[in-house]
Amino acid sequence: GRTITREELYVIPAEASTIPAKATIALAIRTAYYPVDFGSVVIEIEDISPAEHTFTSLESLEIDNVLGKIYYDLTEATSASSQVDYETYTAIEDAKLEVTKVDTSFVTWRRYSDKYGHIPIAQTVEDETYDFVLSAGLYISVIRAAQSCLLTTKHEFIELTPVA
Repeated sequence: GRTITREELYVIPAEASTIPAKATIALAIRTAYYPVDFGSVVIEIEDISPAEHTFTSLESLEIDNVLGKIYYDLTEATSASSQVDYETYTAIEDAKLEVTKVDTSFVTWRRYSDKYGHIPIAQTVEDETYDFVLSAGLYISVIRAAQSCLLTTKHEFIELTPVA
């Protein structure tokens, strides 16, 4: 994969005083640099004011709902009593994950989500690369093309958007 270092993804207009929703930034990353290993992404704010030119990393975290753990990406200490508030998700039962060898119709994996929305997956490095489609009735499908074995099988939360 390509390594991107401090590439400009979004510029806040002069009249704006706030940063847009995280979804806007994520969409810029996804569309311009697809495929992306999201575990390696660091979002920074660049201050180019005349007084100083600095980069500040934004604290982000990964929430593991299965193990009930929170992983912070910066080195600041956290206490055992740290809490995270986030919107709960609605599990989609019977969503279909279908994985195929890239640019073929050969299905290497097909499974459906359980009542918790979980889908097990396994693939082999020898057969990579893969395409996959995650679909469910009344939701927009998520399609990823030319994924490595690692990206295809990693543990992640994928949000399905309802059809309007």
